[in-house]
Amino acid sequence: MNRSEFAKILNSIIIPQGTSVEEINRRVRPISEAVFQMMPRSLFRYRACNDRSIDAFEKDIIYAVTADKYNDPYDTLVKCDTDGIKAFLRQVLSVETLANLKAYIAQGNSMPEEIVHSNPNVLWDQISSKLLEIKDVSSLEEKIEETLQQVSTSIDIFLPIIAESARRFSTYACFCESVDNMLMWSHYADSHRGFALEYDFRQTFSSPIENTVLLPVVYSEDRLDVSAFMMWAYLWFNGTHVSNPDTMAHIKVALNKSITWAYEKEWRMINALPRNPFDQTAFAIEYKPVAIYYGSKMPLDVKMRLHEIANRKGLREYSMAVDYYSPKYEMKAKPF
Repeated sequence: MNRSEFAKILNSIIIPQGTSVEEINRRVRPISEAVFQMMPRSLFRYRACNDRSIDAFEKDIIYAVTADKYNDPYDTLVKCDTDGIKAFLRQVLSVETLANLKAYIAQGNSMPEEIVHSNPNVLWDQISSKLLEIKDVSSLEEKIEETLQQVSTSIDIFLPIIAESARRFSTYACFCESVDNMLMWSHYADSHRGFALEYDFRQTFSSPIENTVLLPVVYSEDRLDVSAFMMWAYLWFNGTHVSNPDTMAHIKVALNKSITWAYEKEWRMINALPRNPFDQTAFAIEYKPVAIYYGSKMPLDVKMRLHEIANRKGLREYSMAVDYYSPKYEMKAKPF
């Protein structure tokens, strides 16, 4: 199974808020089966040689951070159709909709349950009475238009804020399928002066890491539209507590990236614990690597420092090197 096929499975699965655990497990099973087929024997994490990275290596810690720390400004940035949302609200708050609602209540019916459930703190009985007192609903047209203008301005102001906040709702740790990726060494391992750690995550199928999922990133030309999710977030932000239409939306967004980044062949570990978006701390995941790879330009004193740690841990050790005789531009891993 390739990443495009995985994307179709991932984006087709919708889990509304309130879905039972049994039903959630049933719906996500195709994702688990796909990951089982796709996960390579090894995944690699490229690191720069700084005190934090070396300390994490020594303690077998993988730090997961929020997406706003990444070098891609679109990483985990939700996309929504603001014009579509405004059109939907215009339809909901139209004179015709209110007239139909008044006629429905006038027949002796209570306010529809889906409306009441959206915000149980509202005195809906009083609103129903006020609505029945209105002789001509069309007289509200000017007031409705004024309200819609206010809501439209509110959407333009708050949706970007919500979108940026959503980038800090979860923490992520990133891995690559290959250790000989020249660009990865250049971008994420301090221009070949850093190191890469090799991990075997296949054992997590039988012994999962608590509160985390490990999934492949998918790449495309177009951003994923999650307007329904953003509409829910906007209403919740403004005190209208409707149900989340898709609790998978933030995971889907986190796994959809521009095709520009396809060379990374990324897998992403997502920590699913609820998080305060103002919390800037990283999340520590304990997991031991199986090997370390030293960058071709790593200073000797740093290499010996890492070698001492790796030797103590019993890890395999390799040095990355330029192959002077290769017809291709590629790095070679040689036993250290």
